[in-house]
Parts: sequence; structure tokens; C-alpha cells
Amino acid sequence: MVAKPDAQATGDDGMSLAVAPLRARAVNEPRLHLRPAPDRRPRPDGLLHRPVATLRELVDSYVAQYDAAPSTVAWLKDNTRPALYRFGDEPIAALTVERVATWRATVPEGKRYRSHRALRQVLQAAVRWRWIDDNPAVHVKNPEPRPGEIHPFEVWEELDAIADELEVVSGVLVTFLAGTGVRPEESFGAEWRDVDLERRMFMVRRAFAKARLKEYGKTTGSRRAVPPRTGTWSPARTCVSASCSTRSTRRSLSRLDALEARDAA
Repeated sequence: MVAKPDAQATGDDGMSLAVAPLRARAVNEPRLHLRPAPDRRPRPDGLLHRPVATLRELVDSYVAQYDAAPSTVAWLKDNTRPALYRFGDEPIAALTVERVATWRATVPEGKRYRSHRALRQVLQAAVRWRWIDDNPAVHVKNPEPRPGEIHPFEVWEELDAIADELEVVSGVLVTFLAGTGVRPEESFGAEWRDVDLERRMFMVRRAFAKARLKEYGKTTGSRRAVPPRTGTWSPARTCVSASCSTRSTRRSLSRLDALEARDAA
């Protein structure tokens, strides 16, 4: 018969030292089995860390939730192609500042700015989603190219010759754009109430682009008064008087006639 020991060593909490290792292992083992994979480490905000997601997966996820006009989505898809060609199947965590800078230098100059901007946009989404901790593309300079000065016409008569070759509305539009210097989408959104005949100003208040009419805010720099070149209104008056006979239009044309007659006198 084996005698039992009179006393058994215990720890500070009263647990038998012989049992304590087994109890600790039983408690810790489930945690080892529940430990998440390295690419899906949970964050305090409940989002997932996904550094091993490929750039192609990131772009697909971003485009799927991108709430923008179809033309804007098409722009993003087109300008992410150079980056996808180079890094598409690589983990996004593998993109470093040095690699992005080297890649940017290889992109044709005509697409360099837009391609870098698109890559920076999708990587910034990965930072917001907590897939990665930092966006390497923001640390690489991406200067916007300056458009060169264009002088298509030397004298106004050359512009008149082009307007004469076009149908009535297009010809008037050409004259109006050249006489005011506004953007085409701003002229598309123009209304008669935007014309200040007394001050001889065109008030830019809105733009029509991508099938949407956008009103400019009162504090935006796009909302402005533009003094048209002399003679800009004459073609428009001829076009409108032939196609519209509303009372307000006739009143505006009469005021314009009186002002031009006063200037001529």
C-alpha cells in the first residue's frame, strides 16, 4: 500500500502546483485555436487588417462600392490599369514608397499624374478600411502637369469664319465661348436671367455636365461675373429671336437693342 503524502505543495492562490500547469494549459489552448489569421487581425473598431490582399482585390472592392458618376468610375478603372499591370497580384502591404516612386517613373508622361492619383485614391481607401496602416503613394510627389498655352486664333475674324461654317446654334456657342472665356459646361447651363444687360455681364451660376445640372454655391470661386467681348451677344440675339418668342425673351432682346443703340450714338 502506497502512503499518501501528508502535505501537498500549493501556490499563492491555493491551487496545487501539480494541477496548476494542467489548468493553465486547458485555459490557454482554446485561445491558440481561435487566434485569427495574420491577414485578418481584428481591430478595436471591428474592421479587418488585410495586408495580404492583392492590389487587384482592393481595386475590385473599391470600384464595387464607389458611388460616383459612370464617367468618374470609368476614369478610375482606366487609370488604375498601369498600377494593376505592375502590382496587380502583389499584396498591398508589399508596396513601399520606393517601389511606388520607381513605378511612377516608368509610366508614360501623359498618364503619369492620373495613374499615380488613381493608385493613391484606392490605397487611401485601404487605409480608411484598416486593411493597411499607411499609404505609400501619398509620400511620393505627384506634380500636376501644367498645360501649355494655346493660341488657336490670331484675330476675331478667324473665329467668325469658323462660326459661319457651323449650323446656327453651334456657331453661336463658339462665339459665346470665345467671347466670355467660360467653360463649355458653364455655357450649357446658362439662362437668360444670368445675363445682366445693364452691367454687360454674364453671371456664371451653374454648370451642366455628365447629364447633371450643378448649381454653384454662393461662396465657391466658380460663381463669378464675366464681361463678354463686344459683339458676343449679337449672334445669340439672332438665334434666340428666331427660335423663341416668349415675353421675357422679347423684353431682354429689346433692352439689348436699346443699349447697343445708345452705345452706337
